[in-house]
Amino acid sequence: MRFNVRCVVSWMALALLFGCVGNDDYIKTGEVRYEKAANLSRIDDILSHSIQKPEDILVVFDFNYTLMYPLTPCLHKINVDAHKNEFKRIISQLSYEQADKMLTQMMVTQNQKLINERLSAFLKKYSKVNFIVCSSSLEKNVDAYLNLLNKNGIEINNSYNLQGVEFLEFPKYLSGYPVYKRGIITTNRCSKGDVLVSFFRRIAQKPKLIIFVDNSTSKLEDVQAAIKSLKNVKLIIVEYLEYKDKPIPKVSKKEFSRYWYQQVKNFLHTQT
Repeated sequence: MRFNVRCVVSWMALALLFGCVGNDDYIKTGEVRYEKAANLSRIDDILSHSIQKPEDILVVFDFNYTLMYPLTPCLHKINVDAHKNEFKRIISQLSYEQADKMLTQMMVTQNQKLINERLSAFLKKYSKVNFIVCSSSLEKNVDAYLNLLNKNGIEINNSYNLQGVEFLEFPKYLSGYPVYKRGIITTNRCSKGDVLVSFFRRIAQKPKLIIFVDNSTSKLEDVQAAIKSLKNVKLIIVEYLEYKDKPIPKVSKKEFSRYWYQQVKNFLHTQT
């Protein structure tokens, strides 16, 4: 069955898209503080002014367009939007599942760059704080994300001592389930908020403060709604804006078409 191209364009746009300093003592359990961050300095400010002990804090980062972004211009929203009809025409050769597999595979096989080169130093500064990465990507991409981060000198650490987890309580999609491995969660297209709640229930040392950082407002809203079910937890959600300042080159319609035709051709070749 051909999938709804409008849905794909919208999904692609979401996937490729994306205050004052104070402490968290005024956030009551069940309440949410909303922040916007131009870069890591804002996250640094939030952590340095928190009244919580480092071991009681969990910072959750999105991966794509929050920690890293691809160097290929044709993968970016500015060019997908500029050539929307062409993208629609080319991608319609694939089913929804095929397009999902192809696009997520491209996001881990293309050259990637850290959005902020200070990330390694930032993580070392807050070595006693718990960190995880949570991406809505497919289950099998967890190892690719670990490799991409490791190549850039990034290691995601926490004190939860949780081994690899497969979240079997969620629906199966493309032969996989949400997974956790070495600080990385890939939700396999399930709700980020729901998978994070399931993760929290598995760890013995519950965080008292969760800082959730994502470039997507829809993901922020999803997590905000889900975290309300947790007791004795304060939440700060941070819309991360640094990617929007990156100078992404614009490409011509001819270049855009050639690139995407080749990607679809390559993908279909691997499926035969």
